[in-house]
Amino acid sequence: MRKLGQMGLLVAAALFPVFAQAAEEEKRGSSQTAQEKDESKEEKREPSVDSEHIFGFTEGSDIGEKGEKELDHSSYIFAGKPGKYVAIENVTDFRYGFDDGFRASLNIHTDYHGSYNSPGIPDRAVFAFSGLGSELDWHLLERDKATFGLTLSFLPQWRRLDDTSGVPQESFAFPLQLLADVALVPDKWFAAANLTYAPDFIHNPGRWTVSQPVEISLATSYGISSNVFIGGEIRHLTQNQTAFFSEHALFIGPSIYFKLAENTNLKLAWSAQIPDETTGRLDLVNYQRHQFRVQFAMGF
Repeated sequence: MRKLGQMGLLVAAALFPVFAQAAEEEKRGSSQTAQEKDESKEEKREPSVDSEHIFGFTEGSDIGEKGEKELDHSSYIFAGKPGKYVAIENVTDFRYGFDDGFRASLNIHTDYHGSYNSPGIPDRAVFAFSGLGSELDWHLLERDKATFGLTLSFLPQWRRLDDTSGVPQESFAFPLQLLADVALVPDKWFAAANLTYAPDFIHNPGRWTVSQPVEISLATSYGISSNVFIGGEIRHLTQNQTAFFSEHALFIGPSIYFKLAENTNLKLAWSAQIPDETTGRLDLVNYQRHQFRVQFAMGF
């Protein structure tokens, strides 16, 4: 019996390192499995909807990742002044993500102005190159890590034409934007708010004048499928040329967004001016009755 006991101790001593190694491997395997599960959960938590383009005139806070490139074309159509009037501002933009939190772009502007018998606007029908611009975006808060997403944008512009009449007029604008959005229902229902302050220095014969437009917009967008979002927005615009809050208008309208392919999308938006909340009337001297936006964006 003593020999059997001694042999058992010897066998146990010999096998202990094997069992210890097996237990350690099992522990490591369990740890890796748990880590993989956590990583899987993290991946599932990452937002699959890029909010930048899903609203109308309002912009979402997403700017893409480092190394992403995007070609974007927007046409802004303004119509509905007394007489016959239409203006189309085309902006073609190339964007590049220099970092996960910073993106820069360059853009070119071309305009069409067609007016006839519109008070204060010369009769004309002309398409021309109208200016150059840039855009710098800083993504300050990520929507999946904070309560809401937040981006600061700076959009310096040089223009050679008056944006209302199309007559030659040099100006320099330095808009600042705060773009915020939140997912009300993840990947399904979103809301956004934009605040824009756009000081504009206008060269008139013999002098410079300053306009200080401010725009506040609120928008929502709901995914009726994974590739189609419908929404609506309300926008309050002021020009502040003669005094603060001196020229202002209220716009409201719908939008629709189509995801055509993985990195390609199309957006349509319409805003109609409604009676202002303070004056109870339309301002068709400084603004138009209708504003439209058509945007096509392609990433690569």
